[in-house]
Amino acid sequence: MIPKFPIFKKLAIGDKKEIEKIIKRYPPYSDYNFVSLWSYNTKGSIKISLLNNNLVVKFFDYLGIEHFYSFIGNKKVKKTINTLFSHSVTNNIRQELILIPEINLSFKTKDSDNFLVKEDHNNFDYILSVSKLSKLTGNQFGAKRNFVNRFIKNYPEAIVDVFDINDPKLQKQIENLFFIWEKQANKNRSGTENELVAIRRLLKSASFFNLMSIGIFIENKLIAFSINEVTHNNYAIIHFEKANISYVGVFQYLKQQTAMRLEKLGCVYINYEQDLGIPGLRRAKESWQPIKYLKKFKIYKKN
Repeated sequence: MIPKFPIFKKLAIGDKKEIEKIIKRYPPYSDYNFVSLWSYNTKGSIKISLLNNNLVVKFFDYLGIEHFYSFIGNKKVKKTINTLFSHSVTNNIRQELILIPEINLSFKTKDSDNFLVKEDHNNFDYILSVSKLSKLTGNQFGAKRNFVNRFIKNYPEAIVDVFDINDPKLQKQIENLFFIWEKQANKNRSGTENELVAIRRLLKSASFFNLMSIGIFIENKLIAFSINEVTHNNYAIIHFEKANISYVGVFQYLKQQTAMRLEKLGCVYINYEQDLGIPGLRRAKESWQPIKYLKKFKIYKKN
């Protein structure tokens, strides 16, 4: 059981059912999705608690420097915010609440409030249309459609398959493809280590999750994959995707094939997660023509 604040417990695989019962009341923000929480708990430092029937998460930032609080829920929100700030002061925790979903903030701030609320665009979740991605019609998808057609023309032997992510041989191919992507993107391991560990954590625990993994194969060799989860409210989340871009158009083809299969499962939206303020990542995500965002905010304590 998740304890009541101020008591916290470390995130465990057994918390999945209880957390999902809470988050299904709200839109599927990526940061509170259990698979995301579990995968990116790379240092084993995430802790959880309940405060006023809201789920409080004690995160460790990506730089591994300091903890911060966040929460999802719309119960006694101002009281929850003030309680978290008071607790932050006495426990030497960052005086800032981050990744706060818009769904929490049904109130208007007043001059008497001791905090400020600001949009955090770097952490907005991009929401894509499954239907639009599966069809890629119209001028806005012209470039994507051309890449898909080039791939189909140049690699008629390519096979698209929904594969068993628990297969050790395919897990090895996923990891090898990650290294290929890393080299092609000219990235250093210091910059990719967190994502690599997250993928390994997911693969190790995949049997606990209901995931749909799509692969593109040429001569039984994995050249692209996406790991997806159908969540709630007609949403799916793409947790991980990688491709060997020496096969021109493979990434665009992967995205279309992923959308086509998600559409058959009744999905309407894809949560493509945030860009973290990285310019190249922002351009890439914007190029898929998001139809809306799941907005998130930062809350600062005055003075």
